[in-house]
Amino acid sequence: MKYASQKQLPLYTQGNSGQVIDFPEPPRQILISEQEFLQLKWEVNYWKSLHKRAKEREEKLKKELQEKEGKIRDLTKRLFGKSNEKSNSGKNEGRSKPSKSLRPRGQQPGEKGHGRTPKPDLPVKDEYIRT
Repeated sequence: MKYASQKQLPLYTQGNSGQVIDFPEPPRQILISEQEFLQLKWEVNYWKSLHKRAKEREEKLKKELQEKEGKIRDLTKRLFGKSNEKSNSGKNEGRSKPSKSLRPRGQQPGEKGHGRTPKPDLPVKDEYIRT
């Protein structure tokens, strides 16, 4: 029966230091056949490739999701944005704004004004001024 070559690898901690730990007793060695070693190596590569494809697929889907969310956000702003709401208000329905009018606003020159409003219910108070 053939056995795979054996190596003793140092053990590393998961901490920040990354220092090698020396144990007082030597680690137990497990021997496997070369066929089992190759099978395990093949399985490692198989799962690594599956993981890599899954990560690529996930990145692609994330990008697609971001694009679609951006499109939804843009269309929502176009549909319900402030400028759109102002132009569709019910105040100006049926009326069209005339183009720039030639006459100025307010009382027109040469036109008679309405004058003072009579107030018949107020008492009359006569005042005399010396001149």
